[in-house]
Amino acid sequence: MTLQEEIQNGESCTLEYKSTLPHDSQKWIKTIVAFANGAGGKFVLGVNNQREFVGLAKSIDLFELKDNIADTIGQMCEPQIMFDFRGTDRVVFLDKKEYEGPLCEQIDGAYKFVLNYLSMAVEINGIIRKEKYELPHKAIRELIILMRLFIETIR
Repeated sequence: MTLQEEIQNGESCTLEYKSTLPHDSQKWIKTIVAFANGAGGKFVLGVNNQREFVGLAKSIDLFELKDNIADTIGQMCEPQIMFDFRGTDRVVFLDKKEYEGPLCEQIDGAYKFVLNYLSMAVEINGIIRKEKYELPHKAIRELIILMRLFIETIR
């Protein structure tokens, strides 16, 4: 069953949706803990009570939102709860960011967006921390530039 179909069936013991993330973390952290203590679940933002995909306001910085969610879960839940921000199907974009402005800013924004979804290994030797993404930085940036050029040529 796709996420869209699950949402059309309504909230359940493994699905909760909100149009926006409540400012009071107590209102949503209980759901996260219940999912962790049960069979798991999906907490979806950008869906209203009428089960419509309304998305998030363009003014919301998704990186900041994800950091706030991760920090809240990390600070309020013990043992640590493992979670994932990724969608599992492509019926609806669960996370999307559009960039405007100078080309270099668009590329930098897209680059940071992609890095947020890549797995990263961290190696610590003494006091030196070395981060390594699953794909090389140069390859990611080159791919984004090539995609941007491709889009311009087909317009």
